[in-house]
Amino acid sequence: EGIKAFGGDPTAFQKKQGFLCSWYIVGPFPNDGGRGFDTAYSPEEEIDLTAQVDPRGRKRKWAVHHSANLDGKVDLRQVFQRTNDVCAYAYTLLELPEARDVKLKIGSDDGVVCWVNGKRVHANNATRPLSPDSDVVDAKLEEGMNKILLKITQGGGEWEFTFRIAD
Repeated sequence: EGIKAFGGDPTAFQKKQGFLCSWYIVGPFPNDGGRGFDTAYSPEEEIDLTAQVDPRGRKRKWAVHHSANLDGKVDLRQVFQRTNDVCAYAYTLLELPEARDVKLKIGSDDGVVCWVNGKRVHANNATRPLSPDSDVVDAKLEEGMNKILLKITQGGGEWEFTFRIAD
């Protein structure tokens, strides 16, 4: 808010550090006994921003979420009512003028799975607190539009993630 008051861009720091802070988020999906990590819910099969379907056939709507945190942290407890033994998906698009090799730096509380352009590039079935950049993954982004999908699992307590791209 202070940066805005002086006419600055509060997202400039996030962008400079490579944080992706604008996401579509959908859920929650079941994670009883930690089984959600290996269960392929509808967003893994097809992204439908008008709705997704949970295992009981109920529609789940994607919500737009913009992180205002300097470290790009997305707190999923602010998005969902149910926040224990669940998982959620975060989806974003990133357009690049040319293909490039990058490092994806992911932090999550708890586990995380990451897909880039439909290809699973990372999975860590962790039970941990958030620490930005905990997982570093080599990836190739394509020229044009790139699709990034995350699954964040949750047991109990905090439920959040960070995601950034570095050279």
